[in-house]
Amino acid sequence: MLAVTLVFKTHAQNNAELLKLEKDTLSPIDTVRFNAYSELSWNLQQANSAKSKYYALKLLNEAKNKKSKKHIAQAFNDLTVVYINTGNLKLAELYADSCLAIRLKLNNKLQLASIYNKIGIINEYQLKYSKALEYHLLALKIFEDLNIKTNIIQSIVGISAIYRGIGDNKKAISYINKALLMIGKNEMGIHLAGLYSSLASSYDNLQIADSAIFYNKKAKEIALKAKNYSGAAVLANNLGVIYSRLGKLKERLDCYNEAIKYSEIISDTVNLAFYQCNVAQSLLEMGKIDDAEKIMKKSLQISLKVKHNENILNSYKALTSLCFYKHQPDSGIYYFEKYRLIHDSIFSVQQSDALAEAQTKYEVEKKDLELLKHKSELIIQSKQNSIKTLLLISVIAISILLILFLFYRNKYYKKQHAYQIQLKDEQNKQQIMLAQEKERTRIAQDLHDNMGAYATSILAQIDSLEVSKSTEKIKELRVDAENIMGTLRETIWVLKTKTITSQQFFDFIKNYIGKQLVSNLNLNVIYHENIEKSREISPSVGLNLYRIIQEITQNIIKHSHAKNIEVYFESSEKISICIIDDGKGFNKNELRRKSGLENIEFRANEIKYLLHIESALNTGSKVMVEELL
Repeated sequence: MLAVTLVFKTHAQNNAELLKLEKDTLSPIDTVRFNAYSELSWNLQQANSAKSKYYALKLLNEAKNKKSKKHIAQAFNDLTVVYINTGNLKLAELYADSCLAIRLKLNNKLQLASIYNKIGIINEYQLKYSKALEYHLLALKIFEDLNIKTNIIQSIVGISAIYRGIGDNKKAISYINKALLMIGKNEMGIHLAGLYSSLASSYDNLQIADSAIFYNKKAKEIALKAKNYSGAAVLANNLGVIYSRLGKLKERLDCYNEAIKYSEIISDTVNLAFYQCNVAQSLLEMGKIDDAEKIMKKSLQISLKVKHNENILNSYKALTSLCFYKHQPDSGIYYFEKYRLIHDSIFSVQQSDALAEAQTKYEVEKKDLELLKHKSELIIQSKQNSIKTLLLISVIAISILLILFLFYRNKYYKKQHAYQIQLKDEQNKQQIMLAQEKERTRIAQDLHDNMGAYATSILAQIDSLEVSKSTEKIKELRVDAENIMGTLRETIWVLKTKTITSQQFFDFIKNYIGKQLVSNLNLNVIYHENIEKSREISPSVGLNLYRIIQEITQNIIKHSHAKNIEVYFESSEKISICIIDDGKGFNKNELRRKSGLENIEFRANEIKYLLHIESALNTGSKVMVEELL
């Protein structure tokens, strides 16, 4: 099984790449965010299984909300890996089957082969070699058709492990050699580790010790280079077992101590206790009784802490032998009693389950006999009661018909009454909508007549002043007046339009940002649109959103010193707009004047939108407004 472990965990990345992936989990783009969740789950499976599971579940929940079958299947795939690595094969099998069901419908060959491989591994761990071989061969066929060398090698390693499991070590070696011919000496090192480990296990089973030691050492060297300490620990322990059979006690002790060192690096407490037991046994055989006893007790403490019954039993059994070896029968009896209690408790649980199953079966059979006994009595009694039953059914049928008649008549009258109320409500709504429309038109007309007249008057006076070649201040007045007219036209457009679509609104915003940031300041603006569902926006929501975008844009112009702007528009079940700049940023708590931000917050609350602001000095700013569902 070690070969599978070494191949399985090949996706480690450096801290910078992991930090980038964590940053991508905040992306407003679903695909970017979902891929980041999956990559993080895959990369953290060895270092932090809890966090690996967290990101896989995060992907599953969000993918279900978005109804993305592809990413739901990927989440099931990632959870399969999590539970294989933590040893929960029942849950691993459940998630693998769920993933397979979706991927068969999507018919993506590469993804199908990937889940076939994992189902093969689950069956291999359960010693179901025939089924494991079937799935590994299905995966291998797809990988060979697609000519993907890395995956072909993974499948071959899995197949060789199955042949080794059923005792056909020569067949296993032939498969490994086939894979070795496909890769160079320095190519895909972690795969070489898996192949060398498989060869070592096969040669060890054939009792060819020198070859087993040679390939174990080569595999361990590659695993350490890749910082796969879990694999390196297993390989070191395997070497110790080989040296033990050869009678090389010092070499065996060195290997077991090496396995302990690697397990401590990754805090693998379960395997650490197991390796300590091996060290203690080696010391005992070398006559170092006191040292052996110290390590045995340390192993026992770890096993008790993590409640690993198998290791606890091994520790008590070893301490029992050691105490009798030291002529301490009282201590030996004490440890043996501890061993017996745990052994008996495990046995009693298993026995209780078996007895409960037998008792249930007995009760079922007993009930069946009683039912058969009473069956004949019931037939006789039923004949006697048939006439009475017929009369009773007739009376009940007439009563039911009468009740149904009364019920439906009452229901009809209620329906008529409800229809009359609904008709009045619709008439009232129509009158309210007409009144609102009339009021919007009146406000727009007043703005146009009054504010427009003032702005036009200012422009006319500026024209007369320009003729007389007045000061530079006139140009500023003209810009202000033109801005008033532009804002007035935009406000009137939003007010007069009953509803606008999300696409129309986004185009309207792009036009405004284009004028303010591109035409006037020559900034680089990039737009990202994700319109899965066209939405309608009411005048009040549209006007407030427009004012929020105005405020954000003016803040960028006045304060940010930005060069690049990214604008994200999303319209699906909810509407969101996100603006990101690479300017100097700000610390919200240190701002002297906060009226602009407070205005944005007020408008967002008015229309039931969530406002999210991220900024720090020299890191740019991110402002997102998102509809609350």
